[in-house]
Amino acid sequence: MKMIDFTPLVTMGYKKVLTRLAIASFAVALAVKMAGYRELASGLALGGAVGLLDTLIMFVGIQRSLPQGEPEAALKTMKRFRWVRRITAGALVIVMLKLKYHVFGVCMGFLLIHIFLIFNLIFIAYQLNKKQGVKKGV
Repeated sequence: MKMIDFTPLVTMGYKKVLTRLAIASFAVALAVKMAGYRELASGLALGGAVGLLDTLIMFVGIQRSLPQGEPEAALKTMKRFRWVRRITAGALVIVMLKLKYHVFGVCMGFLLIHIFLIFNLIFIAYQLNKKQGVKKGV
């Protein structure tokens, strides 16, 4: 299995990716709301917001671990941010469930953000490979 290198994404700036994710997620929530499913749409929007926060924490963790020279120190930082992500996402989902939001919508909104993130990463990797191919003269 080939590992994905997030370094170019984080150094170029991840705000554009987060903006794309927000637009895609909230467009789906708006379409569901226009179809007449208000509770599901609010759950999708809130789940999307939690997913965006989770993705932001991931990118900040990557950005903080990049300047560290030793791989062990960078790995330690990433493991710490992994726990921050889990605790934050879990706490927010529990709060939303306590407030009686649509469970399926919250979970699907959270998953949709990550599915859109994978599509964005594939698109970015294709662009980077295309640029590297041009530089190499392929």
